[in-house]
Amino acid sequence: MAAMLLAGCSGDDITPSDENRGGEMCFDVKSERLMQGDTRATIINSNTDLQNAGENIGIIAYYHGTTWLFLNDVPLRYVDGQWMFVDGSNNPTHYYWPIDGSVYEPYPSYPQYDVPYTSLDFMGFWPRTGTSYMSRSLERDASDNVLGPLLTCTNLPVTSAGQVGLKEYMCAYLPNQTYADQAAAAGGRLPLVFRHPLATVKFQLGSGHTSDVVITSITVPGIKNNGGYSFYTGNWSSDGDDANLVITGNPATGDTPYLVVPQTVGTKTITAEVTWEEWGVSQNHTLTTNVDFGTWQPGYIYTYTFTVNAHELIVNVTKFTEQW
Repeated sequence: MAAMLLAGCSGDDITPSDENRGGEMCFDVKSERLMQGDTRATIINSNTDLQNAGENIGIIAYYHGTTWLFLNDVPLRYVDGQWMFVDGSNNPTHYYWPIDGSVYEPYPSYPQYDVPYTSLDFMGFWPRTGTSYMSRSLERDASDNVLGPLLTCTNLPVTSAGQVGLKEYMCAYLPNQTYADQAAAAGGRLPLVFRHPLATVKFQLGSGHTSDVVITSITVPGIKNNGGYSFYTGNWSSDGDDANLVITGNPATGDTPYLVVPQTVGTKTITAEVTWEEWGVSQNHTLTTNVDFGTWQPGYIYTYTFTVNAHELIVNVTKFTEQW
């Protein structure tokens, strides 16, 4: 197997003909879809945000079609205008492709398990640390063929307080790549395009209300905050016990999106705590209404606009869906 030599992606003329290494690995990183709006969680709104977030990407490389690792959770960081590998102290390092004809021996004492190098399957995930609610593995079919990443979400926080400082999890997958593919790519860098596997929701108070009308709490019952996402199908399977999405604040409404597990929500009876003045005195009211939330899809933001009218709560769910 090619030596993994220390040093960053400098653009030096390193060719696969070098005696002990293949060409240097280089990546161009982008976010698949972009979103606008502030959030309590850390969410990537643009490629510039991804570059300036100060968080490393984790890179895993498998020998194509196998679970045998060539790179295992190696940090990638935006440094001096380009994405490059770094060490544990964020110093630039170099990693190189396996040389043509090399053989990987996961079990040296069992030669029948040797894996010839043909190409590599790359998985990238952001951020590299700090998203304990999400784990990853490789999905395989009945014939043991690798299909792609399988993400598992466990107990995603579903309160506004729980999402303070929460980091959105994004993942990229680029299978069956060679040094020749990299050399032919724009800028000589493999394109890693990150998906947003989660959805986001936000709640707003409609225009036309007086300043004394304030929604301080919104509760959406019976949603799932556990599940699995298949890169192969692009679908989520939500599971686990039901949870309540509870947004609080003074106000609880605004331009703040919250991360949620994509799922078919259907019709729910939501509850809103609302205050407004009556004859100069602030009054607290609990209002409920049925809302058809439909299906939350990965990579989309859903905006729900509230109208409070004569002690009645109306929620507008139309024309407020954006691709993220």
